[in-house]
Amino acid sequence: RWFTIYKRWNCIYNKDKTELVLYPAGKTDEVFTLPESVKSFSNYAFAYSKLKRVENFDNIKELSYGLFMNSELEEFPKMENIQEIASYAFAYCNNLKNVTIPLRVDDVNDHAFYYCKNLEEVDFGKITYIGTAAFAQCSSLKKAVLPKTCRILEGYAFSNCKKLELLIANHLERIESYAFNKCYSLRLIHESID
Repeated sequence: RWFTIYKRWNCIYNKDKTELVLYPAGKTDEVFTLPESVKSFSNYAFAYSKLKRVENFDNIKELSYGLFMNSELEEFPKMENIQEIASYAFAYCNNLKNVTIPLRVDDVNDHAFYYCKNLEEVDFGKITYIGTAAFAQCSSLKKAVLPKTCRILEGYAFSNCKKLELLIANHLERIESYAFNKCYSLRLIHESID
């Protein structure tokens, strides 16, 4: 068998317990602390879970596809060692209100925060790239101050962010089609394309 069920945590891990394969969606705990041995995740490991907070990302260097998708996560995890936010990692996390992207993160990949409808505030850290529809449908987001390191906005990056009033992006090299599609409240884009 390539995985083992550890009843103490009611989770599924790989044989040597370095990868969290699945956190049970039906488990009712609100907080989970990752075991020290965990270094990675399978796709969708926490998807649909009732967890509000996950702790101890010290040994984690990358996130997996759809990691927290559709979960009840309220607190964005402190994960200082990751370098990119995987596609769909936080999509449909409707309880997330504030996100601080770690300073080592360069890329926020496609649909990473798609349809986080209550997301109000994002600290973009030092990102360089925002993928396709990464923040699309974030209907509560009012302001986006992109760092000077940010160079590329892919298509639909902020599409349908209907309350987005201000976007400051001083050093963008490329803005793809429909990056601000249906951003009806957007009044000011302060940007200079190099």
